[in-house]
Amino acid sequence: MEHRGAKLSVVVEGAGPPVLMIPSLGRGPSDFDELARDLVGKGYTAVRYEPRWFGASRGPERATLDDLAADARAVATASCPDQPVVIIGHALGNRIARAMAAADPRHTTSIILLAAGGQVPIPPEIQQAISVSAAEGRLPNSERLAALKLAFFAPGQNARSWLTGWNPRAAELQARAVTATASRDWITAGGVPLFIIQPTRDPVAPVANGEALIAQYPGPAVMVALDHASHAILPEQPDAISALVAAWLMGERKAGRLQQISDEWTVQP
Repeated sequence: MEHRGAKLSVVVEGAGPPVLMIPSLGRGPSDFDELARDLVGKGYTAVRYEPRWFGASRGPERATLDDLAADARAVATASCPDQPVVIIGHALGNRIARAMAAADPRHTTSIILLAAGGQVPIPPEIQQAISVSAAEGRLPNSERLAALKLAFFAPGQNARSWLTGWNPRAAELQARAVTATASRDWITAGGVPLFIIQPTRDPVAPVANGEALIAQYPGPAVMVALDHASHAILPEQPDAISALVAAWLMGERKAGRLQQISDEWTVQP
């Protein structure tokens, strides 16, 4: 599909209430493969796309977070006309998800954030590890693997699973889009219901990020802590995420029950 000079590659699967999934910095929709299959099996429409500059998608190199959010909204509108969506945003995707909802909350049912950052500063060594991790094809895999273990994966998890699937140019341009965004109105996400799944071993977005976001959020919000997971939360604890997302979509809003589900489904490596 085309939108404001961007050409976006979109995948729509299933039938039922739509769920839009937005990937993390420099990564694409394949990170949501397992979750998408699970949602389709439960009767939902899974909507995924390659952000501009990733894979087959293209777009102007100058952009802001608002532009990336407009891309996401255009994907949702084209894929599921006249239907409000649930948005799932992972890492950078959490900012895009909130910006999309803030721009027009009427079209967003709720938001699920995975490893939501932006409230607590990232230590310089972790910031460097993120850049090294994303440098697929530019740096040796041995160097990148060490960085992945530091910034993205909890002890015992398979960091090699993320040696591939990166687009370093997309990561650089997405980072610039965030810093080029003057307004911070996106933080409020329009006050739509918010569910945060925050990994406990994440140096990029520690639990304090989710706690700070909950404290200042203007609408209903719930957070659970997910153990044995870091910033690469999707490949680390796929079953727990699927169970939590399903519970939320089916109407569970009690923090205690959601935390119980998180604890029950978490797998220790």
